[in-house]
Amino acid sequence: MAIFGTDDRVKQNSTLALPNIHIAQVVSYFPDGSTLQSSGVLIGTNDVLASGHALHRFELGGYATSVEVILGLNGDHKPLGIIDGLTIDVASGWVQKQQYDMDYGLITLPQPVGNTCLLYTSDAADDSLRV
Repeated sequence: MAIFGTDDRVKQNSTLALPNIHIAQVVSYFPDGSTLQSSGVLIGTNDVLASGHALHRFELGGYATSVEVILGLNGDHKPLGIIDGLTIDVASGWVQKQQYDMDYGLITLPQPVGNTCLLYTSDAADDSLRV
């Protein structure tokens, strides 16, 4: 991973609070054996928006053969576990021509992780995910 310019990121420890709970680590496995890590964002009850280049790479054999989504990641702690993606879709402009303005894709999860995109109430006394 490369950081361009000054790295002014700040570690977020409350990964189960809004809006942090919607941020996902995406791990993609490709036909040539490569593994890529990237990020995504939960945009629906079971949909994660990610970059197209994290889901489809010609030089790695095309579409990822499997994808893992980790919501609420905090260091090595995975409070919500690992969710295997059910399907991935990538914009045709990225797949066919690697157009940077079409560099996006969608990961569909096998089941909803919440009834709405606002999955979590940060005032929950026990810090549990409310569905």
